[in-house]
Amino acid sequence: MKFKVEADIQKNILLKDGEYKTTKEAIERVAKLLPNNKIFAELDEKNNIIYHNSVDVLNDVENVGDGLLDLGLKDCHIAISAENSYLYIICDMSISGGVGVVTPIDKDANEDLCMTLLSKCDADAVICSAYLVKKFENVKKNCPKLKTIITIDKKIDDYPYIKEIMEKGKALAPKQIYHNLELDLDKPAKILFTSGTTGANKPVMLSQKNLA
Repeated sequence: MKFKVEADIQKNILLKDGEYKTTKEAIERVAKLLPNNKIFAELDEKNNIIYHNSVDVLNDVENVGDGLLDLGLKDCHIAISAENSYLYIICDMSISGGVGVVTPIDKDANEDLCMTLLSKCDADAVICSAYLVKKFENVKKNCPKLKTIITIDKKIDDYPYIKEIMEKGKALAPKQIYHNLELDLDKPAKILFTSGTTGANKPVMLSQKNLA
């Protein structure tokens, strides 16, 4: 019964205007048609459950997008290396949905592997957990293209912090810069690395069309 209800929601509500063309469109459509639906949940510092509905997700994705664009990262390749979290997902969706090209990097990868992967994916910036900043500073010395390190979980020294970037994006929201971005469906939006079980990790490029 549950699956039938979900199938009906898909067919009669979310897909009544046709298939999604981009992930950005999917987020916008869900927020418009099912604004109060809880999409994500996370624990705060006191282990209270914090829920995020579809409108929260849309606003956070667009705020991060506007903030990253303001930081000069339009069309840049941005890696993410951090623990699984709500903000990780928001950053991933925001980057792949219009800012540039996103690449997940294993948080446990050593410096040499990080250097190889960041070089392969042409990373201009990396969003990482605060405890990984030192590692990526060392990696940065051998990756000339890597210019920006952004922390995702807390503020460290003068490094850009994702929550500050979101706040800047929120202030820019009325201009709707990220919201109005036109996307090339065949342009790379995400790079995923294979596990490298039988050899070196190989980058696989996914377009907006692939993701949608």
